Amino acid sequence: YDKDKFIPSPSGPQVPMIPSKYAEFILKRDHIFREIKNMRKISSHHHVIKLEDVLELTQESKCTIFLIMELANGGELFDRIKIDCGTREDTARIFFQQVLDGVSHCHEQGVCHRDLKPENLLLSDACPGSLVGTILKVRLSILPFDSFQLFS
Repeated sequence: YDKDKFIPSPSGPQVPMIPSKYAEFILKRDHIFREIKNMRKISSHHHVIKLEDVLELTQESKCTIFLIMELANGGELFDRIKIDCGTREDTARIFFQQVLDGVSHCHEQGVCHRDLKPENLLLSDACPGSLVGTILKVRLSILPFDSFQLFS
């Protein structure tokens, strides 16, 4: 019996203190699920990658969240931009209009992207000029709790 591991209570039973590691885990988990809630809010738009499902694997020593997302196998916009050349103006205009359309939808839903860059814009292979925007680096299909820095 260690008195330092309990919250002092003048009357009534002693309440055990929450370990700091567990409290940190709960805060991170809440933050991740807030991000997932935001992703669900904006998922209906055709220029925002769709969040299909969320699975949580809970084990004794760790907890892992899997985000099941729409397939965007056209690669990153970054890979389509030629080094030192850029891209053609008409192609860039199409991409930029799609980005603005997707970001506008996010803002209408009260969601801010926070990390908008070519590496986070994924292309669908259905049409060479079709662009899919993301909230997170969606190329990471498994998101363990120890990868919390992705959300900060």
